[in-house]
Amino acid sequence: MEYSFREKNYKVSRFKTFLTNQLKTQSFETVFNFLSEFIEQNNFEFSDLLSILDRYIDYSKKISLENTKLFAFVDSKIKKLSDPNNTENLLAISRLYHKIESKYALNFIEYNLDKIPNNTKEKVLILLFKAGILLENKESDNAFSVLRDCSNQSYNLYIFDSLELKRTIYEKMSIIGELENKSDVAINYYTYYCAFQASVEFLHFPYLDSYRNFRIPYSIVENPDQEIIQIDKHLKAKNFDIRSFNSFLQKLYHNEIPNAFKLEKIDIDTFTVSNLSIKDLTYYSTYFSTLSVREVVSTIEIIVSREMKNFV
Repeated sequence: MEYSFREKNYKVSRFKTFLTNQLKTQSFETVFNFLSEFIEQNNFEFSDLLSILDRYIDYSKKISLENTKLFAFVDSKIKKLSDPNNTENLLAISRLYHKIESKYALNFIEYNLDKIPNNTKEKVLILLFKAGILLENKESDNAFSVLRDCSNQSYNLYIFDSLELKRTIYEKMSIIGELENKSDVAINYYTYYCAFQASVEFLHFPYLDSYRNFRIPYSIVENPDQEIIQIDKHLKAKNFDIRSFNSFLQKLYHNEIPNAFKLEKIDIDTFTVSNLSIKDLTYYSTYFSTLSVREVVSTIEIIVSREMKNFV
């Protein structure tokens, strides 16, 4: 959609380019006034409003506009346009408010959280965002509590969403363990993270054009510093050998995780099931839609818990 500015029409993306070009010849204050004028004289669609307010926040920060004044302006524009009952917009608005100051996002989330139905992707995503803000604010205990709520609400989503969100939740839990210098916590949730990373790859299995592209998580021995946490440091703190732990993970990927998907007969290294070529296994294109998401997710967690006890 196009919007007017001084007898010309612009899409928001084009107007943002116009502002950038104007900065080459005009003062920042003049360009900021152009932006303010553009916002005040137009009625935007929601996505366009978010985009132009995002630029307004960036410019306001550069001129050191007080956060209270900035929030009041942005909030007035959001309330004027957005549907208060449209829960699909809440995460996007929260992210915008977070750019101003974290407290505005947290207050907005707290006020609107009950409007989002439980056990939905929308609820889990906004809780994840809240947890991330709490982590930024060094409120690890509160963040961990929110992540537990996220985890409890991730069992009955679309299977791709459940597994990917579980992976992200356990990633953040592992990072909290590292931040709190609790190696046992860091290692434990890192293992869950790895298991769900592998599980996401299993979901890709039936849809690959070339099965050579199928990947389970790689060895952690070669580049441990590139992992989400300093896994080598935490293993040493608990007197675990990284090579033994890596072998444990590989066994988990190859032998245990397939059980959660009832794919026990898959040979991951050759991509065959029993004696059949993968080309003949066309039924896998619809196989995963028949699985119970809760059962798959719960089984993965049970497997990891059991195998961790055996490893320790």
